[in-house]
Amino acid sequence: GAAWMGWYAFPDEVSNPKMRIEILDETIDILTLLYQRKPFDFDGKHFHLKLTLLDEQYYPQKPVQKPRIPLWRPAIWPYEKSLQRTLKCDGVIVEKRSSAGKDEEISPDDIRGLKTYLDSNQPHTKPYDVVVNGSSRMLVSSQRQEHLLQLEEAGATWWIEGLWGEPPESVTDFIQHGPPQLK
Repeated sequence: GAAWMGWYAFPDEVSNPKMRIEILDETIDILTLLYQRKPFDFDGKHFHLKLTLLDEQYYPQKPVQKPRIPLWRPAIWPYEKSLQRTLKCDGVIVEKRSSAGKDEEISPDDIRGLKTYLDSNQPHTKPYDVVVNGSSRMLVSSQRQEHLLQLEEAGATWWIEGLWGEPPESVTDFIQHGPPQLK
């Protein structure tokens, strides 16, 4: 849904954030239906499909996972409207922004608050991933371990090391060191 990653270079593509959110919502609904491998029609605001006219052989294979391949959706903590949209998915990639719109680091307290929200609002009891994106590469090994353990204890299930914009050599070097050891 994020347009900042270069979508503005494609003038025929929708770059309005609100419309991109609507499109993502519909796409998630369509993917969920497609993975059931049953004919369906879809009449949304952005997509209109007549898949009852399409031979089922062209549908994607039924995934091993149920009800579909897990979908993680980005959300901004603590904005309820953003969080609400993640509930029909299998996980959240949580971000945090200040009231001025600046990115902030997610804290263990933020994760605990998010988990409380999810536990109170999820319509199901299936496993739900809480994915945190951040940077730990400037920390020494013991600090990195402590930081990631605190997030895990608060309820985070995945860590994405944010190497966005780093030179390829730095990314390769970081990867070659392997994942941090938490236990």
